Amino acid sequence: MPSAGSPVSLLLYVDDEPALLEIGKIYLEMGTEFLVDTACSAPEALALLDLKSYDAIISDYQMPGMNGIDLLKRVRSVGKQIPFIIFTGKGREEVIIEALNNGADFYLQKGGNPKSLYTELVHFTRQSIQMRQMQLTFDEQQQRIHDLQNATDMIQSVGPDGHFFYVNKRWLEILGYQEEDIFALTLFDIIHEESLDHCMELFKRVMAGETVGTIEAIFMRSDGAKVYVEGIVNCKLVDGKPQYTRGLFKDITGRRVAEYELRNKNQELNKANEELIATHSDLRASEEKFRALVDNSLDGILIIDFSGKLLFVNKAAGTLVDVVDYHGVIGSGNVMEYIAPESQEDVLLDFRQVAAGNDSYHANYKLITALKREIWVESVGRRIRFGDSDAILISIRDITERKKAEDAIRQVNKKLNLLTGITRHDINNQLLILNGYVDLLESELSDQSYERYFRGITKASEQITAMIGFTKEYEMIGVQAPVWLNQKDLITNAGEGAALGTIRLQNDLPEEIEVFADPLITKVFFNLIDNAIRHGGGLTQIRFSLEEGDDGVFIVCEDDGIGIPIEDKEKIFNRGYGRNTGYGLALSREILDITGITIKETGVFGRGARFEIQVPKGHLRSTPMTN
Repeated sequence: MPSAGSPVSLLLYVDDEPALLEIGKIYLEMGTEFLVDTACSAPEALALLDLKSYDAIISDYQMPGMNGIDLLKRVRSVGKQIPFIIFTGKGREEVIIEALNNGADFYLQKGGNPKSLYTELVHFTRQSIQMRQMQLTFDEQQQRIHDLQNATDMIQSVGPDGHFFYVNKRWLEILGYQEEDIFALTLFDIIHEESLDHCMELFKRVMAGETVGTIEAIFMRSDGAKVYVEGIVNCKLVDGKPQYTRGLFKDITGRRVAEYELRNKNQELNKANEELIATHSDLRASEEKFRALVDNSLDGILIIDFSGKLLFVNKAAGTLVDVVDYHGVIGSGNVMEYIAPESQEDVLLDFRQVAAGNDSYHANYKLITALKREIWVESVGRRIRFGDSDAILISIRDITERKKAEDAIRQVNKKLNLLTGITRHDINNQLLILNGYVDLLESELSDQSYERYFRGITKASEQITAMIGFTKEYEMIGVQAPVWLNQKDLITNAGEGAALGTIRLQNDLPEEIEVFADPLITKVFFNLIDNAIRHGGGLTQIRFSLEEGDDGVFIVCEDDGIGIPIEDKEKIFNRGYGRNTGYGLALSREILDITGITIKETGVFGRGARFEIQVPKGHLRSTPMTN
C-alpha cells in the first residue's frame, strides 16, 4: 500500500481472469504510487469510468463480449485521453498495430518472470501518466475550463467546509444565482430542507473517499423553488486528506413533475377503476333486479330488431301467444309470425315510425297465437340500444276481453241509435204537426194579445228541435273505434265546408302529423272555424298550427277577431251556452275526451281567440309521406 505523503495515481485494471486481477493489484500497489480498482469485463470498466476519474487504464486484450481494443475505442470515442496500456498474452503484430493506431500508450505482453513483468508494467504505467500530464498544455487546460463552463449539466466543486470552489454557467442558470453570490454560499444553503439530512450524511461519506453511486437530491433556487437533481460526486484526496469534491448533476425537475402527475393520474385511474368496479357491481345488481322484474311482469315484454327478429322474450309474452318454450324463439323467431294479416301493415308502419324516432305511442294489433287463437293486444314500442345495435323494446297487454266488451257496447249503441233515430223521427213529425196547428191558429186569431203566447210556443218548439239535433250528433260519439287521422287533411276539409267568404284559413300543421282520435274530430275543427266566423267580430284570418310546450304537444286554432272575455272562457264549453244552439263546443269537448284529448281557450280578449287542443303522449305520431 502507498505510504502517507506520497503522490497517488488511481488505476483501473481490466481482465476477465480474477486471479490475474488479484495478483496484478498486489504487484501494482506494492509501491507508494498507485491505488488500483479492478473490473472483470469491459462493460464493468465503462460503468466505473462513469463514476470515477482514473489516471491510467491497464486492460487485457482478449475478453468475452468486448475486447481490450474495443474498450480503448469506446474510451477514446467519448474524448477521454486517459493513458491506456494493453497488457495481454497475445503478441501478434497486427494486434499491436491496431492497439497503437487506436490510441494505446503502451503494449506489454504477458509472460516470463512475474516480478520482472510487473516491474516493467509499473514502469510503463508511471511513464504513460507522466507523458500525459506533460501533454496537457495551457490551451488544453483552457479548453477544459471552457467545456466545464458551458456544459449542459450542472457542475460544482465544494471544499471540506462546504464552501463552493467552482460552479459552471448551467448551475447558475438553473439555481438562479449570480457568479458573485457563490463565494458567500455553502453547499447546505442550496439544499432543500427535505434533502438536507440525507445530503449531509452523503457529504461525510464522499469526503471520506467513499463511492456513493448515483445521488438524488432536492436543491433550492434563489427564489426558494425546488429543483430535483440526479448525479455523481467524488472527492479529490491528497495523502488521504480530502481536498475538494467534484459533482456532476442533471436537472430532473421536469421528470419528477411528470412522475408526480403520472402518480396522481394512476391514483385517479385506480380510484376510477374502483368506482367502475363498484358501478359494474351496482349495474349487475340492477340488471338482476331488472331481469327479475321483467321475468315476473304481467305484461309481455319483447325486444326485436327492425325486421321483427326476436332478441328477447319474457315469460308473459310467451304465455300470451301460447309459446311454452319462449327462450327457444329468441334469435330464430320473428314477431311477424304472430301478427294477423289485417294488422301486419299497421305493424310494419309502426316499425318505420320507431326507426325514425317517433315512439312511445299506443297501438292495437290482432294476433294469432301458436295454438291459432285470435287475440287483441295493446302495444307500446320504444327505440333502445341493445348490445351494439338499435332495437325496439315492446310492451304488450292482452285486451281481447276489453275489445269484446267494446264491440258489444258498439252493438248496443247501434241498436239504441236505431231506436233513438226512430223516436227522433216520430218526435220531429209531431213537432211538424204541432207547428202547423200553431201557425193555423195564429192566422185564425186576430187578437194581438195572443202574440206573446204564440212566440213562446214557437221558441219552445225551436229549442226541442235543437235538442233533437244535438242528440243525433251526440249519439254518434264513441260509436266508431278511434283511429289514426291526418290532421292537416281534416282541417282543410272542415274549411271547405265552412262559409269563409273573405276570411283566410291558414293551415300550418305539418303534412305528416296524425292523431289517434274519434273520427268525429272533424266536427271539432268545423265548430272552431264556424264559431270564429259567427262570433269573431270582423276577423280576417283563422290559423291552425302545432306547438310543443312543457305539458306536451298542442294543436292551436287562433284568429285575429275580438276574442273571448275572461269570464266566458270556460262557460263557452257548457251545453246550451251561446247565442245560437250552444251545443258546438260542448260537443267538441266530448268528442276529444273519448281519447283523452283536452281543449281550452287561452286567448287575450281584444286580440283574438286561441284554442289549445292538448294531445296526450302516445296519441300523436309523424308518418313519412309517400308520393
